[in-house]
Amino acid sequence: MSFKYNFAIMRTVPDTLLTKTKSKNLNLEVLRREQQNLNEALDKCGVRVVTLEGDPNYPECCFVEDCAVIVGETALICRPADQSRRGEVGVIKKTLEKHLDLKVFDLKDPSALIDGGDVLFTGKEIFVGIGQNTNEAGAIAVANLFEDYSVISLNLPGSLHLKNLISMAGKGVIVIGNSSESKLLVQQIKEKSSCNYFKIEFDSDVPANMLYVNGRLIHRTRDEIGGTNCSILDEKIMYTRHEVDLHEIDKLNRTLSSMCLLVNRMKFQRQIISDITEDDINNYSTLTRKNKSDYYYK
Repeated sequence: MSFKYNFAIMRTVPDTLLTKTKSKNLNLEVLRREQQNLNEALDKCGVRVVTLEGDPNYPECCFVEDCAVIVGETALICRPADQSRRGEVGVIKKTLEKHLDLKVFDLKDPSALIDGGDVLFTGKEIFVGIGQNTNEAGAIAVANLFEDYSVISLNLPGSLHLKNLISMAGKGVIVIGNSSESKLLVQQIKEKSSCNYFKIEFDSDVPANMLYVNGRLIHRTRDEIGGTNCSILDEKIMYTRHEVDLHEIDKLNRTLSSMCLLVNRMKFQRQIISDITEDDINNYSTLTRKNKSDYYYK
């Protein structure tokens, strides 16, 4: 079921993050409190948080979103473009496979690059941002694994991840920033997607990353996103909302979603019967699928 989750994976912030970022203004204790606030918000949404110990050898390991793409009970282990981060995926893979009992796949194509922050599941289809962190081969791998969904590639300018600019705020509800990069994404979605979405546009990119979890919405505080944007949410969103302060994490251009991997582990396998054919899916996908065995190690 889309946007239904019972587990989340998070990792504690290692002290080495301060050295990696070389930021004199970064306060790790404040950042850890912000992470704990997200943990508590997820708990209020009915999600059990699995907290893994951070690894000082991987300073950015607390940003777990980039390690995997998860849709339903299937997980694709990513290969970050930043080679220094690739060792982060090992403990995530083990947790998903051994402790949460998901079907986990590794990339076989050595040229494929994927950051989880560039992949947005809308409940109807999957958007993959192709740019500095994720390439075409990575997007093709996503399309071949998650073959029940149309997968649409979007050109992503700049160094930010796709989810810095757009995210889901409800079933069929997309929230969008106001930068030129965000507007370019909106135009591509209009041109490539066959699905209809209710779009909420903000006056900056700051509010554009949210988490829609079990019928509730987690977003940044009124002080951070501004009174006008908060008023838009007050008008448009009728379900329960939780605010989380990200002042410190924002200094690293990181987001709410970057700090967690959301998982829905079902107790029983369900067989989904559909009359949608492979040809139907490929008619709407912007990427051509091939056999899974060509792309993954299971």
